[in-house]
Amino acid sequence: MPSLPHGTQSVVLDTSTVVSALLKPGSVPARAVGLAFARCEVCVSDAMEAELVGVLARPKLRRFLDEGAVLGFLSLMRGRARRVVPRERVADCRDAKDNMVLEAALAGGAGVIVSGDADLLVLHPWRGVAVVSAGAFLAGVDVD
Repeated sequence: MPSLPHGTQSVVLDTSTVVSALLKPGSVPARAVGLAFARCEVCVSDAMEAELVGVLARPKLRRFLDEGAVLGFLSLMRGRARRVVPRERVADCRDAKDNMVLEAALAGGAGVIVSGDADLLVLHPWRGVAVVSAGAFLAGVDVD
């Protein structure tokens, strides 16, 4: 498990990580999502959930997804993730759509953002928050 800064155990999973996990059960992203839910507090905002639901509903993607796995993940997320309400707007990411991930991390006091998105990964570390790939999260990188 990663060494999280300041003793925090809160993690934000970006949409790319979750979609990759759902597309390939047993993959590195799937194992990272499982680890996050098993050992950490996963934080999610309404905006992040809306983006995820929208992406998962895309017809081109939907045909590759197991409907039961999608419904199971959404149920897990809604039942176990901590809902956060961002209070601070940020504009630090070169892809403005990804700022919602950063805002959720701030709102949740997250120590780690797990992402497969280069626009987020390039920010590592961001305001004391580690921004790491699913593989690095699984490898237990020292994120201090």
